[in-house]
Amino acid sequence: MLDDDLPKVTAAMLRRSESMCGFRLSHEHANHRSNRLGTGRFRLANQIVEHARVAQLELGPPRAAAFQPLGLEPEEVRVYEHAAATYLQLFGDRRARSIDLDAWETLVP
Repeated sequence: MLDDDLPKVTAAMLRRSESMCGFRLSHEHANHRSNRLGTGRFRLANQIVEHARVAQLELGPPRAAAFQPLGLEPEEVRVYEHAAATYLQLFGDRRARSIDLDAWETLVP
């Protein structure tokens, strides 16, 4: 077995393990040297947009109960909660209803 195949553990990793991104920590532990694109690049943004849509399915102010983070890392949950609170602050008193625009098309010759 080569040294490169062994898991990597450093003092810095041990010190920062509680506050460090879990994906990055596991990547460093596996001794991966390159930064590759994450597996869920838009999962946080997509979740916020979808929950905002669900929050306003009925005409009226957005339902705060629609904003429940699902399967996110702790740091992602904090970003999600901030985004949801901001959405509710901006649109909380507005009567609105979300609509599906998938049926709309713009033909470009």
